[in-house]
Amino acid sequence: MAQCDGQGLFAWKASKFITHWKRLSEKSVNSLELLEDRLTLLRGKAGPVLFQLPPNFEVDADRLASFLKLLKRRRRYAFEFRHPSWYEPRILKLLAAWNIALCISDHHDAPAPWKRTADFVYVRGHGPGGRYRGHYKPAQLADWAKHIRSWKRQGCDVYVYFDNDQKSAAPADARKLCKLLGFARRQDRRRLDRLLVESLAASSSVSRLASLSTGKAHDQTG
Repeated sequence: MAQCDGQGLFAWKASKFITHWKRLSEKSVNSLELLEDRLTLLRGKAGPVLFQLPPNFEVDADRLASFLKLLKRRRRYAFEFRHPSWYEPRILKLLAAWNIALCISDHHDAPAPWKRTADFVYVRGHGPGGRYRGHYKPAQLADWAKHIRSWKRQGCDVYVYFDNDQKSAAPADARKLCKLLGFARRQDRRRLDRLLVESLAASSSVSRLASLSTGKAHDQTG
């Protein structure tokens, strides 16, 4: 945290204790308290929290609704579903009612629709085909940039993370997308170059990428 610049934030991925083992049940309370304790240490550096559900967890609107009531309202949350049954209108409406973002993920288990459900957007790219490898084609990144510009015009913050980390494809694609979005000022280029170098040196459990809302640095742990 001491090395995070003045504009940096830390995005957080919630523990599998909550999403995979306790499966969003009322037994998640203690784990959520621990999560909140750790986020508090980040103070103003805490960014959005991602809950990534397992692929064998099918839609359960009642359980999701009960779980959302356990969350601290002051934070931003996103849900990445890995089973396609979750992408039904009542789930999207439920997320929107709580100002929680549907994670726009292209994971091969259950690619998400490009739907905004909150006053911010959370995009997570797992690579072409959603299998953590390969570079995105220029046309795909250009389409992403088009969506991002539209969301920005609507006043939304946009968080974009690349998880296609095999052979360092993620930082290269992050650089390309930033250029498409016009992050071309000298200070932006310097910050991005430093960010990409850190990404190459990072362990597989920490992905340092670019937040495309403002060009700020974000760390996604877990």
